[in-house]
Amino acid sequence: MPIDGMRSAFLFLMALLSIPGSAAAQTYPVTFELERESESDTRQLEVLIDSQRVCTTPCTQPLLPGWHQFDFSFDEHEHELERIDVHHAMRLQVRWLDRNDIRLAGDVVLIVGVTLGALLGGTVFASYQEGDDGLLVLGSAGLGLMGLSLAVGIPMSIFDDAVERVR
Repeated sequence: MPIDGMRSAFLFLMALLSIPGSAAAQTYPVTFELERESESDTRQLEVLIDSQRVCTTPCTQPLLPGWHQFDFSFDEHEHELERIDVHHAMRLQVRWLDRNDIRLAGDVVLIVGVTLGALLGGTVFASYQEGDDGLLVLGSAGLGLMGLSLAVGIPMSIFDDAVERVR
């Protein structure tokens, strides 16, 4: 059993065994669940409470009352959820927003846009050699396409995953 798991089990047992009126503080169980996108989705998120890794979803952690910062991690990418006031037992269900499709589309926009833009933009040089104004317009359109694909593709390619609270 990892150290964090032993710590959590110890805190949970201390909460169960605490005698009313003793110095032990009241804790509340908080259950963490991940809403799955499909049956084949087997990912598990690491739960960080107040910057400490405590468990992997689904799990339950005893927490002292008060404000706690909840973060979730998947593949070494940490995402901050929000600060939550724990004052009773609660269930925290989250959804991981996988934006891999958006990043892939951004890569395609970059590759196709820059390639086509470079091909069309290369006609600018040909237009100066032949003196054809029509090719100059086509070459300018190619350079514009390159700029547009860079302006759209780069933000899409670096779009990060996120986590949101369902309930």
